[in-house]
Amino acid sequence: MYKQIIQLAVFFFFVQISAQKKITFKYQVQENTVYKTEMTTNIDGVIHMDADEATLEQMRKSGMELPIKMTQNANSTIINTTYASNSKGSIPTALYYEKMESETVMNGNPINQDNMFKGLTVYGKYAPDNSFKIDTITGDNLTDQIQKVLSTTIQQLQNQITFPKEAMAIGDYFKDEVPMSIPMATATPVDILLTSVYTLVAIKGELAFFDVDQTIDLNSSMKGMDLKASGQGKGSLEYDIKNNFPKRYSTDLHIKMNMTMPNDMNMDMDMVTKTSLSITTKRRE
Repeated sequence: MYKQIIQLAVFFFFVQISAQKKITFKYQVQENTVYKTEMTTNIDGVIHMDADEATLEQMRKSGMELPIKMTQNANSTIINTTYASNSKGSIPTALYYEKMESETVMNGNPINQDNMFKGLTVYGKYAPDNSFKIDTITGDNLTDQIQKVLSTTIQQLQNQITFPKEAMAIGDYFKDEVPMSIPMATATPVDILLTSVYTLVAIKGELAFFDVDQTIDLNSSMKGMDLKASGQGKGSLEYDIKNNFPKRYSTDLHIKMNMTMPNDMNMDMDMVTKTSLSITTKRRE
């Protein structure tokens, strides 16, 4: 049960000018560039279990304290190096998982976790429309399961912000919906819809600043389980206009989740996920 709880928790990782100025934003990966992404995720949650007294007593005898208080802190660094585009306009790239650290504590007890992605390198290509296709994955600890999870995760992380085609002025906003599928080791994937509303609040030089309002919705059935979740939160985005790429991104998301399991057992999770991400962009020498 702890493993499923951890899996679910893991996947949940601006100075003003004239309002007359308008800018057209376009998310664009550049060739011969190094993108260094550093991300920190902090999760703080409480899990309540509802079952018949005999089942709850059995849980207590096995050493499980109720309710379950959980914290998780994760830090990662990913180096994305792009190379010269080919004759078809595609940009070859290599994503190196330089740092993958995670610490989970349940009721004061650390839970051992393998950093299965650390040291892996993903080779692929960005098409002219910015879509990403994986060619190969290499690494000392690579298994079929890790390759499956990583392939699914990367494809979803490559879902860029879809900016409007029209130029934006301060005060303008747009909605971006991102469907995601969380791969589960022992069950069918969990489908999630993350909706973000971006409001342009300021522009200073080559930087644009957005306020972000987010909602998350989940309604899925796994083997012997029904899972529902909803949440909302706020954040901010700092966008590098010159390089057509995000520079900083942070969100604070409050999620409530309910899982119905066999034998009339229910699990209610209330958690707050705080994510901070920074990206540095540098041309290759």
